Amino acid sequence: MGQLRAGCGAKASVDVFRRLWCYTVGEVLVRAGSAGRPGPGSFAWPAGELPNLAMIGDDWSRIAARDIYPDDLRVFVRSPLP
Repeated sequence: MGQLRAGCGAKASVDVFRRLWCYTVGEVLVRAGSAGRPGPGSFAWPAGELPNLAMIGDDWSRIAARDIYPDDLRVFVRSPLP
């Protein structure tokens, strides 16, 4: 693990690996589960209970469909190690 060469101890190295692994697996599961995502008109959030989501409305599908995994991974890689 590169974390050991970067000066992390064994515990911190395992923590870094697990965080990246869990994030990646989570992303894969979300994408797989989102394959049948409802289309426009399906996101009628109650404005009284969820005003911010109601404001986003049908833009949710378009915004959530963006592939931000590479950007998120760069943030992980460039972040200071624990």
